[in-house]
Amino acid sequence: MMREKFWTMFVEMKYKERYYWHYQLNSKRIIGIIDTVCLLSSASSIAAWGIWAQYPVVWAIILAVSQIFSVTKPLYPQSKQLIAFKFIIPAISKMLIGIEEDWARIDSEKYSESEITALLTQYRKMLNELENTYVGDIYLPPSRICSKNAEQECKNYFNLYYDVKEVNDND
Repeated sequence: MMREKFWTMFVEMKYKERYYWHYQLNSKRIIGIIDTVCLLSSASSIAAWGIWAQYPVVWAIILAVSQIFSVTKPLYPQSKQLIAFKFIIPAISKMLIGIEEDWARIDSEKYSESEITALLTQYRKMLNELENTYVGDIYLPPSRICSKNAEQECKNYFNLYYDVKEVNDND
C-alpha cells in the first residue's frame, strides 16, 4: 500500500519538475519575443532617422512603446517566473535524486511501511516548502502545452529507467 503511494509521489514529483521546466521555456520565449520587439523597434527608429521628419508621430509612438516595454519588463509575470524557476527546478531535481535512491531501497523491500510513510511525509514537506518559497505568490496559469510535454517526458523517463509503459500521471 505505502509502496504504491511512494511510487505515485515519485511520478508526481517528476511530473512537477518537467512541468516547471517546460513552463520556464515558455516564459523565456515570451521574454525573448518582448526583448526582440523592443530591440527591433529601437533600432528601426534610429535607422529610420532619415525619414523621421516625414512621420514623426509614428516613430515617436514606436519608440515610446518600446521604452515602456523595456521599463516595465521586471513587472511581467514571466520575469518573476524565471527567477522562481531558476531556484525551484534544481531543488526538485536534487530532491528527485533522493527519491530515486529511496525507491531503489523500497523496491528491494528494505523499508517498512512506517519508514515509507516517513519518507512520503518528508518529501511532501520538502516540496511544499519549495513551492511556498519560490512559486507561492507567482502567477502561474495552467498550461496545457507544458502539461502535455511534461506528461510525455515523464512517460519516456519511467519507460526508459523503470520499464513502465503506463504511468499514473496528471492526465
